[in-house]
Amino acid sequence: MGSRPGTLRDARALADLEYGASRDEEARRRQEELRAAYLDWRAEEARRLARAQGITGRLRNGPESFLDEIDGRALRRCPRCDEIAYPDPERPGYERGSRRDVADRCHFCDSRNLVEVILSLTERRA
Repeated sequence: MGSRPGTLRDARALADLEYGASRDEEARRRQEELRAAYLDWRAEEARRLARAQGITGRLRNGPESFLDEIDGRALRRCPRCDEIAYPDPERPGYERGSRRDVADRCHFCDSRNLVEVILSLTERRA
């Protein structure tokens, strides 16, 4: 038996859609916050690594040469929803077995089953 327009089932379906859209919007907002914080941290970390090389190393390798290394260490991909997971700077650093500079969960689907991000040469040049 199909539902008729204007029935309670239609109202419930609409409410579910609105809730899903609101949740997706909040997840996207949080993802953008994490991305912005990550990019700031990443730039500082690249400068720190470049400075640690000494003068001759700095002349050969600027901060930009460390970006792929930093991304490979810190970023993860969620195989469930195929989103990039960024580290959460607000996550406590004292959690056993965890590192604050490595993403630990997907902020879209909340999965903790993340895999390393492997950039191909064409993605690195883009």
